[in-house]
Amino acid sequence: MEEVWIDFMSQTKLNGELLTHSFTSRGQLQSDGESLILSFTEPGVEGLEGTIQARIIATPQKVVMTRTGVIQMQQEFTLSGLAEGTYVVPYGRLKTKAQTHELDYRWDEQDQQGHFTVRYDFYIETEFSGEFTLELMIRTIN
Repeated sequence: MEEVWIDFMSQTKLNGELLTHSFTSRGQLQSDGESLILSFTEPGVEGLEGTIQARIIATPQKVVMTRTGVIQMQQEFTLSGLAEGTYVVPYGRLKTKAQTHELDYRWDEQDQQGHFTVRYDFYIETEFSGEFTLELMIRTIN
């Protein structure tokens, strides 16, 4: 397991508006050259007390993102159609779906850096929640 810096950026497009959120976090990375596991802490969310632990497991077949803490979520991403997930909020558990349009991750052992990108349409229950793009730039801590 390697200690890494993660530059996280998310964009949400909904009804012609573009919202951007970014932060840098310290995390851990495990990679076997084909798949990777990335764990890190997200900063608190406005209106909620506490932090969010994020874990991304990327394999050649699919990516699973799990968030625990003040927000609990598990979502799969595949390029072969809609993937289901769950989103737990203070008032209950909601079903989610992601229609993935772009999915890419790379880790260069020699350069000790990599990236993770996923672009998807997100649905909570049956409601379209927006088009999301997540981009993570990853580099080892020297």
